[in-house]
Amino acid sequence: MRLTCAVLIVSGCLSTPVLAQSPVPVDTIATVANIEALITQNVSRLEKSLADASKFDDLKEKGIRESFGMLSVLGQALAEHSDRTESKINGPALRDAALAYNNDGTHEEAVAAFKQVQDVLAGKVTGDHVKFHSWGKLIGMAPMMEELNASNSEILRVLRRPRGKDEEVLPAVKWGLLSLTMKVDTHAVQKPEDLSKWNGWSDEFREASLKLAEAIRNKDGTEGRKWFDKGNAACEACHEVFQ
Repeated sequence: MRLTCAVLIVSGCLSTPVLAQSPVPVDTIATVANIEALITQNVSRLEKSLADASKFDDLKEKGIRESFGMLSVLGQALAEHSDRTESKINGPALRDAALAYNNDGTHEEAVAAFKQVQDVLAGKVTGDHVKFHSWGKLIGMAPMMEELNASNSEILRVLRRPRGKDEEVLPAVKWGLLSLTMKVDTHAVQKPEDLSKWNGWSDEFREASLKLAEAIRNKDGTEGRKWFDKGNAACEACHEVFQ
């Protein structure tokens, strides 16, 4: 794996090398079908959230920024997937369209960014879009945490009676993809000696997401709950050290 820059200490925070590709192959976490299904979910959520301008301020940090962030992650995941040619979606273009939205933007700016997303999904891609992009710059830490919390509720519902359906595994897949951004975005790490802790908990969370997805596919709610709890234990341990 090539690293695009050296280790830097900036503004008192430890910055790890900016990875120009995922720290682990995205193929080990999601199929192209998984990625496309999650794209559909987030596009649908944005369509509903942006329909009424009067509700924008209320939904801005309750789904809108999270959906744009997830679409940038999903676009990058598709860009790097070895089976990306199975999809008609241009991953890098989708990522860039989603990143066009600023989390502090207005309703009009959000609608404009969403139009770019819709154009990409319709095959209307213009301009150059590089394949690689730092995973630590795809979604902010706050919207990422909101997405993980929302996924927890979805996962618990599934684990009550898993049927092994494709859509049931999506929240666990989301866990796994967000674990990649978590691994790379180390801005919360203040001391170089704490970096190994951050990496260790990120890896534990990713491993839990993979085992959780496997258990759901196997319709094993008991095994799934074990890995759900392990994933959350890694998060809680991390939050005790990094605020």
